[in-house]
Amino acid sequence: MIESICLSPHGDELLGDDAKFSLLRSILRGCGSDASAATSFLVVSPHGVRVSGHVSISRSERICSRERCYAVDGELARSIHEQGARAGAPSVLIGFGTDSGEQSVLPLDWGSEIPLRFFPSARSVVVAVPPRDVPWERLVAFGEAAASAIWSSPEPVGIIVSADQAHAHSPGGPYGYSPRAKEFDAAVIRIVRSGALESLLGMDRGLVEDAKPDSPWQLLVLAGILRRARSEVVEMAYQVATYYGMLAARYSRPARK
Repeated sequence: MIESICLSPHGDELLGDDAKFSLLRSILRGCGSDASAATSFLVVSPHGVRVSGHVSISRSERICSRERCYAVDGELARSIHEQGARAGAPSVLIGFGTDSGEQSVLPLDWGSEIPLRFFPSARSVVVAVPPRDVPWERLVAFGEAAASAIWSSPEPVGIIVSADQAHAHSPGGPYGYSPRAKEFDAAVIRIVRSGALESLLGMDRGLVEDAKPDSPWQLLVLAGILRRARSEVVEMAYQVATYYGMLAARYSRPARK
């Protein structure tokens, strides 16, 4: 069952004590509290292993960063993959090293690790990474399939959608400056607040290219999840960190649709 839904940024500023980002941290701590009954989580991240033409789904025994490791919920990973296949949403199970045992370890990316710091109940995870070359409608279908798989799970599962917004807010940033960064972020804030995430399907792709976000692909997966989960934003906050925008949103307890 889907226990909770959270939209989380993944800037490392969240891990410090800068008061500028205190509201973002507060919302993420609230997300963690909402998910306290869940020990298994689906994390939708832009920064894990990318597979061309397919959403990659972690299927090693563990997934680790330099600082921490989580078990991978293999049963949930298989269920999401199978539901996706039935829905025509391209996905692939990925592993590294051995099929099982000590050497069956995938890298835990920062897009997953930083949000997970706010979810102390997490013991096992599945990381799904949508690539840039899958048709956007298929990403919505994948999200819908993932939600169906999670509803079928007898255990509570939290969902974390990890996304940062435009990366072109500063001429000193690695992607340069574009005045369209503010335009993109304002549009996403409106869309998330209203719950009309599927309107992203009609977004100007030139705006996405100019603003340099990493978020549309994960937000489209979230749009699909919300086709199967009745849940609304109850709290959200936005802040620009140096050159990129961060948006956090805490959703109400999901009900099955």
